[in-house]
Amino acid sequence: LLYSCYSFPNIFMPLLFGFLSDKIGRRRALMIFLVLITLGQGLFAISARFHNFPLALAGRILFGLGGESLTVVATSMEAFWFKGKEISLAMSVDSSLSNIGAALNDFSQPRFYKASGNLDLGMWIGFFTCVLSCFGGIGSFWVDHHREVKDQQQAIEDEDHGSINLRVIFKFPLVYWLIVIAYSFYSCGLFLFDYFSSDFFQERFGFSSETAGILIGIPSISIMCLSPPIGFLIDKLGAKTLFMPIGWYLLIGVYGFLAYLTATQGVVIIGLAQAFVGLSSSIFSNSLYPCLAYVVDKNHLGTASVLFMSISNLV
Repeated sequence: LLYSCYSFPNIFMPLLFGFLSDKIGRRRALMIFLVLITLGQGLFAISARFHNFPLALAGRILFGLGGESLTVVATSMEAFWFKGKEISLAMSVDSSLSNIGAALNDFSQPRFYKASGNLDLGMWIGFFTCVLSCFGGIGSFWVDHHREVKDQQQAIEDEDHGSINLRVIFKFPLVYWLIVIAYSFYSCGLFLFDYFSSDFFQERFGFSSETAGILIGIPSISIMCLSPPIGFLIDKLGAKTLFMPIGWYLLIGVYGFLAYLTATQGVVIIGLAQAFVGLSSSIFSNSLYPCLAYVVDKNHLGTASVLFMSISNLV
């Protein structure tokens, strides 16, 4: 239910936030979404302390609304700064850094719980991490503003956004919708396994919760290490659409491999398979995300990106 509370509102509400991002500008939207994330994590931490499940659900909803929309704004900012340059590399570095946090979370949370006997410690560490992200957002706000003032382009993103218009959705090209479909089905397979992988590793192979935590963190570590060089390679070679099927086929192969492993297989083999999941995600994401900046007008990139996320959450 906590996962559903994160994902279900993102089927509909991010559309409104996408229009908001296009209307008020990416920097203001960035700060709004960072505050939503921090408030959501704060409520979730308080709910763990007082065992208040409705408060936990409210926190997850706020966190989900901010988190998905923040991804959109970050993509929009990267497209503005790097379109026509090393956009795949820029987005891959972003992905790599975000996966550091994911890997640390997967590795540390079982140990925090084992050490303290409850969830409070991990929840509050997550909250203070979100507070630090807000300070990072303030720095990004200043740097992005300074860039636009220097280039005399501030009116493009901050003042000349036009009115909110739903009809712009129907003007998106066919290739945009094909990208949405490709990502939706890929993420469905990727995240579905991620949600139950801990139980799968413990029940199928008899690993401890700590070992399972390490295994489910390996894809994040793999993405962290491989995304920048893969993004650089894609920028140099071009042909982003040719790399997408490689990521698809690699993920299918890894899941087929895991499905037919026997219960006696060691942690090294399974860890290697998990590393290839990260490689698949790095190839697919670094070839797909930059395409949005090329197929949609930049003044509507926020709307296009949020619609992209909304449909993927629906699937």
